[in-house]
Amino acid sequence: MSSSTPPSPRLPFSMFSSTLRVAPFILIDMMGVPGKPLPQMPRNANQLSETELEFFAGTIRGWLTELCSLGPPPSSPLVCGFMDNPFMSYRIDHSDFVGAFASLAEFHAQYFCTVPPQADPEICELAERIRKKPNRVCFTHGDLSPNNILVNENYVPVGLIDFECAAWMPEYWDLTTSIYI
Repeated sequence: MSSSTPPSPRLPFSMFSSTLRVAPFILIDMMGVPGKPLPQMPRNANQLSETELEFFAGTIRGWLTELCSLGPPPSSPLVCGFMDNPFMSYRIDHSDFVGAFASLAEFHAQYFCTVPPQADPEICELAERIRKKPNRVCFTHGDLSPNNILVNENYVPVGLIDFECAAWMPEYWDLTTSIYI
């Protein structure tokens, strides 16, 4: 993948090799990536300077933009894992593959995409507004968390790891992961 602005390293991953089962018969081989997961560093993201944080956020934003540029799979189903297979999503089910779904409407109709009736009315209103907005389907990491972001000694992101939950999902999927961390 090409670099992003601000400059960032190439997003290192090889999609079809031999170490991690993502769906039946699909394997991902993560090459050695330098750096440490953010939580293993002495400072956390809240302790970064404004400049460090802006660069960190810009780099992650660039990576997510690059992933999303892969667009939807060329065939149906629309929301799916590699080669139209079901996918793993810890946000949906911790122990089993889910999907695939023929459309965003079918995906959004699932119990895990609905707001419980007893939820705060403002949350329900927000969910309704989001549902009305058209969303693209694009390639997503699916498990974006500090543990999966490798940084160097200067807290510059150098790698994104653990693509076990990667799938073609609504474009907002990786951006909303923070509410689950």
